[in-house]
Amino acid sequence: MLNQNYLEPGDLLQVISPSGRLRELDAFNKGVEIWRSRGYQVEYLTIT
Repeated sequence: MLNQNYLEPGDLLQVISPSGRLRELDAFNKGVEIWRSRGYQVEYLTIT
């Protein structure tokens, strides 16, 4: 039985790219790389 409540490797994650000034941009990028290293597809969304 497939549980729709949990993410699984291979799932697509859409992240909102920070626009403007973000103090911890490096931390944001490291977090995205953690998801990628765990097998998730990551797509950036930019909201202006």
